[in-house]
Amino acid sequence: MPEVRKRYDREFRDGRSGSWRRRAKPIAQVARDLGVNEGTLGNWMARAREAREGAEGLSRGDIDELKRLRAENAELRMGHRTATSRTLTGVTDEIATLRTAVEAIADRVRKHEEHLRRLAAHQD
Repeated sequence: MPEVRKRYDREFRDGRSGSWRRRAKPIAQVARDLGVNEGTLGNWMARAREAREGAEGLSRGDIDELKRLRAENAELRMGHRTATSRTLTGVTDEIATLRTAVEAIADRVRKHEEHLRRLAAHQD
């Protein structure tokens, strides 16, 4: 039976990672106390630390714009990767792959047609 992964909302994650900073216990102990995996808590803490360090001195509007720009940047990078994968060499390789696939399908169709002819001749 597949393992069911727990989902934690942002408020829970932020609160739990924040509570660790106020405790004088090892992260493994805190994770056990909270009932979460040690690696998961570590990830939450790293994200919270990045958010704190990256947001110092920024207004709420600046933070929102930064998030929006980072998302837009990620989207543009993805589009660039897609566009560069469509180079002439990439398209030529894709055409060769498709040609091979079409030839294999045509060969199978010819074999099936021959088999049908034999069956029809046998029935006559």
